[in-house]
Amino acid sequence: MKEHAAAKAATRPSTKLGVTVAGATMTMTPEDLRGMPQQTVKVMNGHSKKEERYACVRLSKVLAKAGAKLGKDTARIRCCEVD
Repeated sequence: MKEHAAAKAATRPSTKLGVTVAGATMTMTPEDLRGMPQQTVKVMNGHSKKEERYACVRLSKVLAKAGAKLGKDTARIRCCEVD
């Protein structure tokens, strides 16, 4: 069976994150995200029954950087441009 191009692209990491607030789009790269304050979160993996830890940027910080006033504006986040 031939693999669909979108399915193939979905297995590769995204290279940009687009955040649209009030009609204006801001694009962030993985380097931009790595430069922002990170938070560690712990989750329980339901399959392995083991605790896992991940470092990430708070979504509220990404939205604020894009100019969103939380609780007022609507924001849309989507992946774009996969190398």
